[in-house]
Order: sequence, then structure tokens, then C-alpha cells
Amino acid sequence: MPTPAKASENMTKHLTAEEKQAREQAEQSVKPVRAQVKLKKSSWIKPKSLAAKYWNSVLKRMEGTAILDDLDAEILGRYCAQLQEQELLQADLDAARAAEEPDMGLIIALNRQINAKDSLIKEYASDLGCTPPGRVRLAQKRSAAAADPVTDPNGDLFGD
Repeated sequence: MPTPAKASENMTKHLTAEEKQAREQAEQSVKPVRAQVKLKKSSWIKPKSLAAKYWNSVLKRMEGTAILDDLDAEILGRYCAQLQEQELLQADLDAARAAEEPDMGLIIALNRQINAKDSLIKEYASDLGCTPPGRVRLAQKRSAAAADPVTDPNGDLFGD
């Protein structure tokens, strides 16, 4: 499995000043800069579905933050779809538990599916900045980008 990509400010390996500058320019060239973000729901999110309800809820709670970009619409849609599926599975589980003769095999299977959905939902939420660690990670990236770029932090040590 390949190692995960790192932003230049998080890299620990030695790079020359030219390599650092090239890396920072490359990173800046792929970061979107938009005056206004307008997330558009995917066509598969039906207007009155649970996924649409979750979409509106997430956007309302994120109002006033600059976390999401237009490129995040598909991921946000998948996140909302996972939340919808989890809610439907939970309803099935509640119904299975309330039955006069509960089917333990079904209950165990539904619990497994819900746990799998929980893992996916947490991953999506973290990537979208919907969790405290996800927001901290995004804030660190933004603060590092806003700080004055230092091409060589040890440049003053040798009188260059």
C-alpha cells in the first residue's frame, strides 16, 4: 500500500529550497480559489429523501464556515447517503427487536451493517471537517498556509 501523501508543511525529509518552492507552487496550483461556493446536490439525491434532509442539515450547520468547496459536493452526497442508509438500517433493527419472536440472526446481521456504516460515516465526516479532529486538521493546514512561507527554516544558521 502506498504511503499517504503529505502536504509540504508536514514533510520531515530534507528538501532543497528549490524543491520546497516547487512543491509549494504545485500544491497551490491544485487548491481551488473561489469567491463563492455553491454546492449542488447530485442528481441521485431525491428532493424529499432522508439524504436530502441530511444534506440541508449539514449545510445549515456549516453555514458561516469556509470548510467545503464545490469539489466536495460528491463526498458530501455520499456522506448523506450513508447517514440515510444507517437510519433505515436502524429502523429495521428496531422493528426486528420489537417483533414477537425476534430473529437473532437478523438482529446480528443488522448490527454488523450498522457498525460498518458507522465506520464509513466517521471517515466521511472527518474528511469533510465535520468532526473535531477533522476541523483541527483543516485549521492547521489553513494557518500554515496563511503564515509567511519560510523556504528554509535553518537558512539563517549558516549566514546565507
